[in-house]
Parts: sequence; structure tokens; C-alpha cells
Amino acid sequence: MQWINDRIRPLRMWLIAGGPQVAALGYAAVLLAALALQSWPGFQYAEWKLYDQSLKLLRSLTHQPVTNDVVVIAADEESFRAFDEPFALWHKRLGALVDAMVVAQPAVVGLDIVLPAKSFEAVLPGIDRELMVPLLRARGKLKLVVAQTLDDDLRPRPIFPGFTALIGQEQLASALVCFDEDSVVRRVMSAQCGSAGDHQGLAQRMGGLLGAPARGTGLIDFRTGDPFTTISMAQVLRWQAEGNTQKLKDTFGGKPVLVGVVLPLEDRLRVPVGLFAAEPGNSRIPGVMLHAQILRSILNNGFIQSVPRWLVSALTALVCLCWFGYGFKKNLVYWTLFLMLPAIGLYALWLGYALSPAALLVSAKLAYVARQGLEAMRLSHQRSRLTQAFAGHVNPRLLQRVLASDLHQGAGELAPQRQQATVMWVQIPEHNPVLTGGAADAALRSLSRYFDAVQQAVQRTGGMVDRFQGTGVLAYFGAPLPLRNPARAALEAALAITRSHPAWGVAVTQEGGALPLLSIGIATGPVVTGQAPMKNSSPFVVVGEPVDEAVRLAMQAAQAASAAQANGSKEPVQVLVSAATAAAVGGAGLTPIGRGVANNVPTYSLNLR
Repeated sequence: MQWINDRIRPLRMWLIAGGPQVAALGYAAVLLAALALQSWPGFQYAEWKLYDQSLKLLRSLTHQPVTNDVVVIAADEESFRAFDEPFALWHKRLGALVDAMVVAQPAVVGLDIVLPAKSFEAVLPGIDRELMVPLLRARGKLKLVVAQTLDDDLRPRPIFPGFTALIGQEQLASALVCFDEDSVVRRVMSAQCGSAGDHQGLAQRMGGLLGAPARGTGLIDFRTGDPFTTISMAQVLRWQAEGNTQKLKDTFGGKPVLVGVVLPLEDRLRVPVGLFAAEPGNSRIPGVMLHAQILRSILNNGFIQSVPRWLVSALTALVCLCWFGYGFKKNLVYWTLFLMLPAIGLYALWLGYALSPAALLVSAKLAYVARQGLEAMRLSHQRSRLTQAFAGHVNPRLLQRVLASDLHQGAGELAPQRQQATVMWVQIPEHNPVLTGGAADAALRSLSRYFDAVQQAVQRTGGMVDRFQGTGVLAYFGAPLPLRNPARAALEAALAITRSHPAWGVAVTQEGGALPLLSIGIATGPVVTGQAPMKNSSPFVVVGEPVDEAVRLAMQAAQAASAAQANGSKEPVQVLVSAATAAAVGGAGLTPIGRGVANNVPTYSLNLR
């Protein structure tokens, strides 16, 4: 596992570092992943479902009826109750229907009922004549197309030659339909579905007899037309038997007619939308209605055409631009695009083009999430580095403010900047018997009590401990996060340190000896703060004259404390403050003691009582 981590770490650091190469290669990787995802079968299934929902929504929003609609004659439950013969022996009923259609004179008739493959004369003498005679009478008077199924090798299943001779070989058509992998019929039968090119579909053959233009291949147009109502075959034969010629002509005259089985559990096909008026919302429709919808498409707007693959790829490359950028504007563009893509897909479908937005939505989401993941990795790395840099140096609540500022504002308060800050240097003598002559672990335990006291005092007032150097401690107030009055916070921390001096001072002095000298220097002024962009790290630094001045003041305070003790004073603590610090607090609690030796600037002492 460590070997894997060692190999991955350089790549991870390269991604975190960013730059034009990372941006370009990241975009290319996202684009390739999006294109690969679009070819995945599971993704195609999602596209189909979204396409189906788009069709349903479009039908509800833009109702498009057709002027010369297809009439469906149903061999339904009423017909099966009215006719005594088994369905395979309906020769007489089909013959009567052909005679009725000759009277009605429809534009074309499609028979979606497969005729027998052999003669039934041996079983029931004269039965073949009951259909053959009407077919003979209809020759030249009725445009009739008869459905023919195909076998497993896509060869036409035979029909009794006597019927074929009367119908005409050219009037036979394939009843085969094209199923997608989810068992839903969306497209017309074509070579894409495994159909041989010389087997024309039932609806296409009927459209050809009506003089409709060749529509080629595509998706069935489920946008147009009302749900189908049916006329029972038994009712049609009653009109024929009654001699109700006018009713037949009014109902079927000049219209395309399809005849097929309409039963609850037989010859049902799944389509994207419900098309049976008697069963609203049921997308499993009788097969004859599917052929009728295909004929609607041929006679009206043609088939819906899929958007070319190259255009989908180009649009995918466009939406994958969500990889670039960050912040509010990018999020606004992304969510606007996420809302617009379904509307664009719906508009394209209304125009007759199938542009499923699923491919583009997923591509945009992939690009957006991938970039968010990269940014999250960068922020996590930055947060880890900041935590390592500041943990233990600042109050935990202040650390959270630093992290929040940096993560929400980019560089935030850690960006290089000039600001006003107060610097404090705290020191005890390094030449201390406990520290230099005792055991090492005892020396560090003693020193830790001193460091803890300084750190707690600094952090309570909102300051930051920069480092522990020897027996000195450097702290900042007003950096990295600004304080209302950094100078006052530093003075409060200094008072807290001096008041805790007796408690921790005994740990760094010999038994019975005097408390160690404590000297503190505090200076205020303009400084440069921020993370230094070093090769392998980015430490937070504070640079400016106040840093050096605080150290000089602490050294001056140590000399003053030593001189006072030499003169018999028992006070081991001295806090010196710069003039700028005194001005920032209005001189409260401070006593001027003269001018500094190094810079001839007024110096103040903090009143400790």
C-alpha cells in the first residue's frame, strides 16, 4: 500500500499544483470519459427513458391531431363472442369484411391478421372459397395489403398459395417491428434492427399505395394524433349484413384502414406513450395500433430523425467546458445549463429531431463534479497544510476562522498583504541552572510550563504564537486575522504572562532561588504578512520593523530588569512598549521611561500593578 501511495503522491501533487497543463489534460480526460459513458448500454437505457418522458410531455403540451387519420377495425372481444368459429377458421368473416371494404371504398386497407399457411378444405370443405371469392371480387377495386410474418432466418413465412395468388405477391408486407434493448418499440423496422431490406413493412407498403413520399428510417413519430378508438369487426359485418352502405362509406370512405386483433393479453407491444383511447396511460398497445401510428408518421410529418453522432460529440465537448472555472459565476452557468438542456431537447423533439439531453446532462455533471473533486482535493491539501502550520500556534477557534477565510476566499487572510499588526517577544534567560545543568527531560518539562503559560495568554487574546526560539517566544496580534485593537490585545497577553510568572517561574529556577527574569518587548506598526511561496512549503510569515523592534525592546527590558535587581529590586519582570503601541491604546497603563538607545524613539513601560 505504501508503494502505491508513493507512486500516486507525485501525480496528486501535480494535480494540486494546477496550471495550464492540468486544466487541458483534465478537460481531455473528462471529455473522453463522457464519450465512453455515452456508449455504455446502461446509459443508453437512461437516454431512452428520458426520451419517452419527453414524448409524453410534448404530447400533453402540443397536441397535434392529424386531418386524415387511420381507422382501426378491431377483432376484439365483441367479435370473438359474435363469431362461432375458431379464429383460425374465420375465412367467412374475413371474406365478408373484404366485401364490406369494397363497398366502403377506403383509401387502402391493411390486414394485420396473418392468413393460414395451408388449406383447411380437408377439415371443412368449401372454407377456402369463403375467403378466395371475396378476394377475387376485390381485385382492381380495393387496395389491400396483407401482413406476413418472418421466420427466425428473416424469411417470409408462407401463406396458402391460393390466397397469395389472389392478393398478389407485391401486396404482402412484413408485420415485423423493431424492439430496442428494453423491449420498447421506438423505431421503424430497418437493417439496423436486423430486417432484410427487401421486406417492406405493412405501414410502409400502405403508404406507398397512397403515394406518400419514401420516409426512409428513423424513430416513429409518437407526437401526433389522438389516441386510437376502434370499430369492432362484428359491427362492420352487421352494417354489411344490413346493407347499410352509407354508414360504411361515411366511416371508411377515402381513409386508410387497418384491421387487427385488439385483445387484452394478445399481440401487445410496449411503446413510449399510451395510444389506446380505451386504456389511457397504458403503454402496452395492440400491434395493429403500432402499425397505424407508423402509417400516421408516413402520411404526415415523417419519422423523427436522430441527431448525428458527430453533433452530439461536439455538444458534449461544449458542455464539458464546465470543467473550467470556479465560484459563483461558474455555478450559475452550470445550473442554468442544467435547466436549459431538457428544454433544448424538448424543442428539438418538437422540430422532429431526437436530441436526448441525458448525454449532455451527464457530461456536464461529470465535468462539474470532476472539477469540484479536484478543487476539494486542493482545499483539503491546503487545509491540512494550514492546520499543520497553525495548530498549536493559535486558539482553535481562531484556527477555524483562518481556515474558513482561506477556503472561502481563495487565499483569504493568508494572501500576501500589508497590514497593521503588533509583535510581542517574550524571553527568559537562557543561562539558567535548571535548563543548562539539570537532566534533559526535567529541563524540557520545566520549559514547557513556561511555553504553555505564554501560549495560553496569547491565544486567549486572539494572538498567534509564531515560534519558540531558545527560551524566547515570538507572537503576533492582528495577523493573520485582523483584531479590533491588536496593541491592546498584546498588552493584555503581557499582563497575563507576568501574573502567571510566579506559578511557572518556580519550575525554571533552583529550589529556594529567585524567580527567573522575564522580559517582554511589544512593538506596533505596518508589516507584510502572508504565505511565503517556497518550493516545498508555504509558511506564514510576518516581516517588518516591528519584529526587530520587539526583540530590541525585550533585550532592553532584560537589561533594565538585571540593573534593577542589582540595585536591590525584587521585581523580576519588565515589559517595554514602543511609542506606536502606546499611541494605539492612548497611553493607558503605560509609563514613559525615555528614548530607545538604538533609534531614539520614546519607550514606555507597562504598569504591572
